[in-house]
Amino acid sequence: MDTKEQWIGTLTRRETAMAAFARTRPEDTDLRRSGHALTPKQRDVLRLIAGGRSAMQTAAALRVCPRAVAYHKYRMMQQFHLPTTRALVQFALQLGMVA
Repeated sequence: MDTKEQWIGTLTRRETAMAAFARTRPEDTDLRRSGHALTPKQRDVLRLIAGGRSAMQTAAALRVCPRAVAYHKYRMMQQFHLPTTRALVQFALQLGMVA
């Protein structure tokens, strides 16, 4: 079974994105360490988005263009193999990367 089929199967059973990620990526046993791979700008973007800000509000707060925010968010989602912004926020909250 490929990764895409695993994601669809686990998310349809209403598991959290974190549980699905942990099961499909068994080589990453220390997920907390994965957060240290983020750049300072990615951490800032993640903190603001997880805090409920939109991409436009995040861009204004960081004094960057909205496209830069979208790019940082996209790169984090690719890095952690997360399908949605919601999954990215859940991932960050469960790892304690944001309060």
